[in-house]
Amino acid sequence: MKTTKSIARVVLPMIMLLSCDEPETILTNTVHPDGSVSRRVVMKTDKEEDIDPADYRVPVDSTWSISKVMEVTGKDTFWITTAKKTFTSVEEINREYLADGGANKLLDRQAGFSKSFRWFNTIYRFSETVSRILTVGLKVEDYMNREELDYFYMPPSMTDSLLKSADSLMYRQLEKRVDSAGEIYLLSTLVEEWVAGYLKLVPDSAFIEERKNRILENIGFFDDEDSVLMEALGEEYYLENRTAIDTAFAVVDSLFGISLAARFYTCEMIMPGSLISTNGFVDMDEKVSWPVKSDYFVAQDYVMWAESKEVNYWAWWLSGLFVLFVLTGLMVRWYRKT
Repeated sequence: MKTTKSIARVVLPMIMLLSCDEPETILTNTVHPDGSVSRRVVMKTDKEEDIDPADYRVPVDSTWSISKVMEVTGKDTFWITTAKKTFTSVEEINREYLADGGANKLLDRQAGFSKSFRWFNTIYRFSETVSRILTVGLKVEDYMNREELDYFYMPPSMTDSLLKSADSLMYRQLEKRVDSAGEIYLLSTLVEEWVAGYLKLVPDSAFIEERKNRILENIGFFDDEDSVLMEALGEEYYLENRTAIDTAFAVVDSLFGISLAARFYTCEMIMPGSLISTNGFVDMDEKVSWPVKSDYFVAQDYVMWAESKEVNYWAWWLSGLFVLFVLTGLMVRWYRKT
């Protein structure tokens, strides 16, 4: 078995997210009442040459309207590529996701839209979902408290601002706790995925479940997988089942390879009417945003959603006229009786 450091599988993707996020990409979905969606992709880079389509974070092709401008900020020069296209339905968006050949082509992504009529209001819901990479499901909520979760899902621009604020010391401590809990979470997903794969080959669940926590604990003490598993499982058991152990880790490698390949971008939504609920971050103009990075969808689906409402004024008028009609009828009957 190769001696790739187990910790590298988890830490390296996190480093990659910080070092390989060029071009900086923002996807904005403007949702319309009829279910159509105007999508705008803004890609910013310090390289003058055109961005290779293989580096696109979201699918953009020749059917989009594409423009490029130069921006000078102080001593820095950037080139901004903007692509726009209106889709008649989310089904069209999903077909583009299926045909994506860009940097995140290995991700399973899907857009959703629903519209419900509730007489006085019409409710809209739009979502973008990135399906989990691993076959096992673990919730990050089980590893962090509410404060840590809020920080974990916060866009980089907001965390950067907090780390520069008057309370920077407090937020640096919070960031350390989040990083530590996040590392434990990701390492746990690695172990759980290996266990699930191994038990398909060697159905020895009682023994493996008993040693699973020891595997996780040993990761912090040994550099390579061989030492981790040999110590946790026992040398005799390890050598006897080494082929199955290697095979299960090969599956883990392939799945975490998708995590390594994933590239960061920001997803935004602009909803029709007034925003009423969302799990994203809302600015003063009711534009909602989410960071999209592999930490969020390694072992659980990452669903970005927003709901809004439009007032049906005609329903209020009809209801008012109906009430007026009923009251008038009651008054006429009362006058006739008197």
